[in-house]
Amino acid sequence: MAKKKPIPLEETLAQLEATVEAIDSDELKLEDALAAFEKGIKLIRDAQLNLEQAEQRVTQLIDKGGQPVEEPLADDSETAE
Repeated sequence: MAKKKPIPLEETLAQLEATVEAIDSDELKLEDALAAFEKGIKLIRDAQLNLEQAEQRVTQLIDKGGQPVEEPLADDSETAE
């Protein structure tokens, strides 16, 4: 199975902020609030994945002879859910 590419971090955070505001508004019924909470958890996981991938790219920048060289990312498809 192909690894899912997360949506851009900025978009994820904007969606998360809107979700939190909806929950905080006290205008949602219980079921809708629970669905929004579930969506928020998914968005947090997406943001964490995005940040982990960015961190992996940064840590793979190696200084060789004064020139930064980017090495290919390891295939971490085993870690995909």
